[in-house]
Amino acid sequence: MPRDTSLHVAFSGANVAIVVGVALLAARWAGVRGYALVWVGLVVVVWFVLLARPQPSVLRAAVMGSIALVAVGVAGRTQAIRTLLASVMVLLLADPWLARSWGFALSVAATTGLVLLARRWSERLPQTWPLPVREAASVALAAQVATLPLVVALSGQVAVLSVVANLFAAPAVAPATVLGAAAAALSPVLPAVSQWLAWLGQWPAIWIATVAHRTASAPLATMPWPEGWLGGLLGVGCLLAGTAVWWVGASRGWWQPWRLLTLGMVAVAVLAAFVAGPGRWPPAGWVLVACDIGQGDALVVNLGDGSGLVVDAGPDPALVDRCLDRLGVDRVPLLVLTHFHADHVAGLPGVLDGRDVESVLVSPLRDPPDQVDQGAETTRGLKVAEAVAGQSGQWGSTSWRVLWPGEPITGEGSDANNASVVLLVESAGVRMLLTGDIEPPAQLAMLRDAAVPQVDVLKVPHHGSRFQDFDFLSAVGARVAMISVGEGNPYGHPAPELLGALSDSGILVARTDTEGSVAVVVEGGDLRVVGLG
Repeated sequence: MPRDTSLHVAFSGANVAIVVGVALLAARWAGVRGYALVWVGLVVVVWFVLLARPQPSVLRAAVMGSIALVAVGVAGRTQAIRTLLASVMVLLLADPWLARSWGFALSVAATTGLVLLARRWSERLPQTWPLPVREAASVALAAQVATLPLVVALSGQVAVLSVVANLFAAPAVAPATVLGAAAAALSPVLPAVSQWLAWLGQWPAIWIATVAHRTASAPLATMPWPEGWLGGLLGVGCLLAGTAVWWVGASRGWWQPWRLLTLGMVAVAVLAAFVAGPGRWPPAGWVLVACDIGQGDALVVNLGDGSGLVVDAGPDPALVDRCLDRLGVDRVPLLVLTHFHADHVAGLPGVLDGRDVESVLVSPLRDPPDQVDQGAETTRGLKVAEAVAGQSGQWGSTSWRVLWPGEPITGEGSDANNASVVLLVESAGVRMLLTGDIEPPAQLAMLRDAAVPQVDVLKVPHHGSRFQDFDFLSAVGARVAMISVGEGNPYGHPAPELLGALSDSGILVARTDTEGSVAVVVEGGDLRVVGLG
């Protein structure tokens, strides 16, 4: 998929508008007029929500798609704005937590762009263009512009080709939506017809997927940009400056001082984005990165030349894919899945997307079965082996060795956690212990077997849970403790007592929930930690 979130948001609401629009056209053809059309539209929206299941994202799409339909086909722009504002207020009253939802904000922004800008920009585009082209271009551009500040604040990049992707994908959206909805509606009563419609619907869907893949993988498809409020403010500044240039009369030349000043402001904003933003990430000399992928683990050891040793894949394919992209990793000589819990393996498709993965090392305990089966399907065709204590390998100056699992541990804690693959990795003179989710039984067994090395960096087991053996943590003797953990997780990770023990021992703690992705860096022989923030 293109990494432009606005593409998905704009088209999710558009799907509702397309289905309702087709239903209204059919109703008009059948002679329905007046307020009866409103009831037809309402019934179709409710049917669509039930068909797609009434999840929060579907409900938002239904509301925003209906508003977009009102804006472009039923009422004037002023009425559509009033409807939009009223709908936003009702949704926030029904669920105040939507105010903190990126999906809701993007839906509202995209719909606002369609209401305020799409028709006006369609009229300002060259009239020699065919009307469908002008309308498609204006819709894509309006959604892109309206959501741009939010997208850059969220993703840390600008999708340069997103408007192009929208334009090429737009003609296929309506056929895919209508054929898919019709196939779903007819499947209970006319399965043969439903199957035929689904077969037809696959072709526009394949076209959309092809456009998305090609534009996302094209050179310079995205431009780095700072995340957070800084990125959002810079995005707003560029939009305001660009709008000022756009609305000025064409009779004035570009040499006018105010225009030069405006263009200079845009240039300064873009330069600031590169200096202050993710152009500085990853930091020079990085050795290990704990990716900010929420509640889970995804670690990357720098092997140089675009290669990385990846340990676990986190819970979300998009997040781990984005982390590896920003690290410039396109080749993975070894992927280690410490165990099969979803917060370590569900993101596996994101690691494999567009990367050369040479071999996979997995925990010998096949639990839980559903995640094991899913992982096996995802890695079909790859070289997969079970980890055994004593296995080792080397790439250049980086070496690794499996320290655990040893004998099976059952009956105490989580069997899958205690069977986690534990790696000792040494790179650029830095010794790192990557521990998966091992709990006290496995930690004590490693101590008993004298399998606990002295290291510089410890990946704290199990996201910093309170289930730790402090003799194990002390035996490691690490200077840096990395905790890969999701912000606001329901498990209470990391445990306050663990953080207190690490602090009392003089160990520097780096956490992905507070610092974003965290890198261990060697600089002038010294070890330091850099957070993306």
